[in-house]
Amino acid sequence: MKVARLLKKHQIEWTEESSDFNLGPTEVKIQTKRVGLCGSDLHFYHGTNPLAVYPRIIGHEVTGKVVEIGEKVRHLKIGSRVVINPARSCGYCYACKNGAPNVCMELSVFGIHEDGGMRDYFKIDQQQCHELPDCLTWDQAVLCEPYTIGTNSTKRANIQIGETLLIHGAGTIGLTCLQLAKIRGANVLITDVSNEKLALAKEKGADLTCNVSEEELVDMIDSWTAGEGVNRVIDAACTNQTFEQSLEVVSAMATIVLLGLSKQPAQIPQMLITKKQLNITASRLQANCFEPVIRLMETGQIDTTHMITHRVSVSELERGFNLLGDPDVQTVKVIVDFEQ
Repeated sequence: MKVARLLKKHQIEWTEESSDFNLGPTEVKIQTKRVGLCGSDLHFYHGTNPLAVYPRIIGHEVTGKVVEIGEKVRHLKIGSRVVINPARSCGYCYACKNGAPNVCMELSVFGIHEDGGMRDYFKIDQQQCHELPDCLTWDQAVLCEPYTIGTNSTKRANIQIGETLLIHGAGTIGLTCLQLAKIRGANVLITDVSNEKLALAKEKGADLTCNVSEEELVDMIDSWTAGEGVNRVIDAACTNQTFEQSLEVVSAMATIVLLGLSKQPAQIPQMLITKKQLNITASRLQANCFEPVIRLMETGQIDTTHMITHRVSVSELERGFNLLGDPDVQTVKVIVDFEQ
């Protein structure tokens, strides 16, 4: 089988390796169909992912078909179409026992902490596989993982019907947050520096868009909310500037959800938090969101059209990274198609 391994930053090695696996009793062998590339993969490629350990087979947004099963596998069969939950947790620590396996003290993420799906076949425990209905295509399935991020983020924001929400960034995650927030009944303003991405955001239901390189966000929010400020913020742009600005534009009792992993400290005066009694929280990966996302896709409540903007084969992985990292190329989701 063909394997794409990131040896170190900017260096990918393609090798032919055996596809024979010794399956554990609850493991399954998967034939890879699609792998999505995301920002954390790009940081891995550039050597700026703080969690990166080389060499590594990346790929955590993965879907494929079961071709072999262990002797104790019960809920899957040969031929099952599945999407992978990349997060493996212990089930016993404080976070796991309180419904947050995504921040398990022994968390291991497929494609980040351990070898992932950028290969023709891989093995994984059945508990990390979610079976797909026949009506979903492989292209829809590979988007499930990003939509779980949007689902978890909007859950963490605790969005209520009729509330105002600001989303910083109309990339893949910002757009998934937008769609899940609209399902929850929010009024959404989303920002970006790309008019093309903002046009897609309008197509996906945004009530208002702001190109922050051309328009003044603070003035727009002041007008939109009659001076009160927004009730919720999801920061999918993940910069210190967007974090700091969030505190300026929120109402009293607002919630700000952070998604970034930057180690650079932000300049946040305590008074801005205390005066409005703000809730500042975060969202990492997802907790029990795959099945709801699959059902929302199945019923047509999640619209994946135009989310995949570029498609490459596994031998074109470097081109995929270059597309994703090129500021002059308007990408939303770049996928690796193993059927090409």
